[in-house]
Amino acid sequence: MFRSSLAAFVLLTSVASASTLRVPKDFPTIQDAVDAAVSGDTIRVAKGTYFENVVVPVGKNDLTIRGSGPATIVDARPFGPVGSGPALEVTADGFRLENLTARFALGFTPSVIRIAGDDAVVRRVRVYGGDDQGIVVLGERARIERCAVRGGDVGIFVAGNDASVRDCVVSTVHGMGVGVSGSHVLIRGCRVANAGETAIAAVGLDIAVEKNRVAGTGDDALLVSTDHVRAIGNVVRHSAGSHGGIVVDGATSGVVAKNVLSDCDGPGLAMLPTTSSVALVGNRAVRCGRADLAAIVLDGADCSVVNNRAVDSPGDAFMITGLGNELTKNVALRSALDGFDVGASTMLSKNVARDNHAEGFAVVVLGVSMSGNHAQRNRIDIASSFALDAFVGNQFGTGGEGVSPVIDD
Repeated sequence: MFRSSLAAFVLLTSVASASTLRVPKDFPTIQDAVDAAVSGDTIRVAKGTYFENVVVPVGKNDLTIRGSGPATIVDARPFGPVGSGPALEVTADGFRLENLTARFALGFTPSVIRIAGDDAVVRRVRVYGGDDQGIVVLGERARIERCAVRGGDVGIFVAGNDASVRDCVVSTVHGMGVGVSGSHVLIRGCRVANAGETAIAAVGLDIAVEKNRVAGTGDDALLVSTDHVRAIGNVVRHSAGSHGGIVVDGATSGVVAKNVLSDCDGPGLAMLPTTSSVALVGNRAVRCGRADLAAIVLDGADCSVVNNRAVDSPGDAFMITGLGNELTKNVALRSALDGFDVGASTMLSKNVARDNHAEGFAVVVLGVSMSGNHAQRNRIDIASSFALDAFVGNQFGTGGEGVSPVIDD
């Protein structure tokens, strides 16, 4: 009884000690309010432009700065156009920043918002005019939600485990749009437009990249380097990167599913040689690749590739160079070269190659088996330089049963 009463007293005391400080009603500047605040306090900032470089020092944990909407503006140029650092620089845990605009940051540390601490939350914050980085968080369990960053070099960057970046918009950055380094990462529902380099990059363990939209990027659209990947429901348009619209490196499990990729200068999907045992399911690549790069490139091993479509590729539709992959019910349609270019031990079952300008199925190695595939109206429907391990129930040409593949000399 005594113990429970003591716990209740401590809780009530901690709640009662948290105060709300108002700017400019109680304090003329945000920094004045921060200086007066103690851990757990909330600073509410009215509409207006505040020419400040706000610093939250070590020890002022669980502090909240909450604006009144986009018209609450923290401008990092109190000393003129040259600027003097971030609009907000934080070295405390549990910091929350909500519902305001931060703009401009030049000088030695040119991030507009820079937070070094665990459990940070940045929500409904607009950032623009930075010379380098928009929002940077260095710490565990960061949450960046419904923020918008325009301009600068890097839009959003988080280094720490258990991070999430949700429903953010990044546009017109010179470098990377969204970058996260850490384990157990989620990037979901973000939109990146006109990034000069990689639009979304995630490096670490157990990474999920879901329902993001990328339009116009100077390099690869989504780059995921992880042991376990979930890349689901993303939409990529106009990626100029040579590696691909979605590139997976190092994964040994996971799924890449229901992504839509169009007009990529490199592959729409690329599984690098370090990738294995990943399922590619229900993806669609339209006008992706080039003469020397297929729309869907599978250099990884032991992957399951099911119900994917590659349409109107400038080169091959599917290129398989990794060992032990299984392709089932995929469609290669109207590629400028081969439908399925198979250069490694592979099982091909119930795939369709139609109206491709070179071979429908081009097999150039031993250890390939084909069953129940359909090839029609390709320049050569099925071509193999070697005897196949199995060739059963395939249809090609007029649709009749094939006895053996055509040898393309």
